[in-house]
Amino acid sequence: MSKTSLNTKGLYSALSAFSVDPWERVSESIIADFSNRNIISNFIKGCDADIGGFSSVNFEYSNKASHFFGYISKQLPENKKVKKTGYAMIKSNKFSFSFDNNGYLDTSVCRYLAIHAKFDHRKYNLNVLYPSALKKDIHQHVLQNKYINRWETVIIPLSNFALTNNGIIVSSQMSMYRQKVESIGLSVSDKKEGPFKLSIAWIKMFNSVLSDGDQDRVPNVGPGTWNSTNIEFR
Repeated sequence: MSKTSLNTKGLYSALSAFSVDPWERVSESIIADFSNRNIISNFIKGCDADIGGFSSVNFEYSNKASHFFGYISKQLPENKKVKKTGYAMIKSNKFSFSFDNNGYLDTSVCRYLAIHAKFDHRKYNLNVLYPSALKKDIHQHVLQNKYINRWETVIIPLSNFALTNNGIIVSSQMSMYRQKVESIGLSVSDKKEGPFKLSIAWIKMFNSVLSDGDQDRVPNVGPGTWNSTNIEFR
């Protein structure tokens, strides 16, 4: 081996002495902390009552969590131009912070989204919005909870979101523009008449020990030692 050849093990040991990770990446980042009462003012709520329908929507803070609740009505208004009702949603204002990304949130640095929430019997979508030529383009994923009226964490790979327009899955799917997310939101997705309530503690993006965004990563388990393990969620 020539003198100019890299000694990987030696390089790692040297970097470790200065607490430097040669594969520096985002481990996790909170996108929305719903245990903070001030977050309520950063969200917009809406439902079909905005166009003459009879649903209702509320977004309130209590007991260190935020609560998205109301009533879904499928009754059509007298206005014959309105053909579709039975929806309610919340979405964040455009992110005011910036990670050197012109005010947008760059989710490409992570592989997963997670939401810690308490569900009722309804189904909900997690929605991701980004700049698009079509205003009603949204990437959505149905939250697959296991429990009712019990706190749990639901994890979604960012690559699993589906492109929708006006709530309908688009036949020609396009990947989410993950580098420039401008808003996140939640909506009732089952379109059934009746009350709903979803309590939320936080939404975060994160990597597992084996991921660095869309890139696979072999985790470091010690100086000069590497290990390939099954995925572990942080």
